[in-house]
Amino acid sequence: MIADDHTLFRHGVCQILAAEDDFVMVGDCASGSEAVELAAEHQPEVLLLDVEMPGEGPVPTIRRVQSVSPCTRIVVLSMHASSDLVRELTSAGASAYVAKTSGREELCVGIRSVVGDDHMVMCYVPRSAVPSSRATEGPTLSMRELEILKLVSHALGNSEIAAQLYISESTVKRHLTRIYKKLKARSRIDAVHRAVAVGLIAAPGATSH
Repeated sequence: MIADDHTLFRHGVCQILAAEDDFVMVGDCASGSEAVELAAEHQPEVLLLDVEMPGEGPVPTIRRVQSVSPCTRIVVLSMHASSDLVRELTSAGASAYVAKTSGREELCVGIRSVVGDDHMVMCYVPRSAVPSSRATEGPTLSMRELEILKLVSHALGNSEIAAQLYISESTVKRHLTRIYKKLKARSRIDAVHRAVAVGLIAAPGATSH
């Protein structure tokens, strides 16, 4: 389900997701209050929520949706790459944060990443939207690389990762090569340990608060 007050954008996202074999759109609306009503009616697995709609802010909407549809995972959409906003919304209960300047693949990856995983929080902001001064804070992995590394942390092999993500095993290997290079890791376990150490992924078995 999607809630966004920009009609063309909302309809465009609906068409993108409807073209994916594993997605079914159950509703769309243009306000937070409508999102709450539709969530109560349809109990969607995922709600895409624009953070800049008129009316009450996204935090109250997130909490109300969770109240009427506790199993709904919320992916927030925004034009802005604000770390403060990311922290606020994920603290309120959002499962993922995707910038509207992201591409089709990033959006689909973000949705698939949060479905069925209560402990995963994903954030995708294009590199061009991040101030260059942040580049020295640590390695930056793409959303796909983070997704693969998360599955690696759960002890999945390359073939299992490929099957789960609908990509080839050779593609998984190419991503892992880039992950090792970015993290300066020597092995799968080393990559996971390094990613956990710098806060890129949660430690295996960790619980959310």
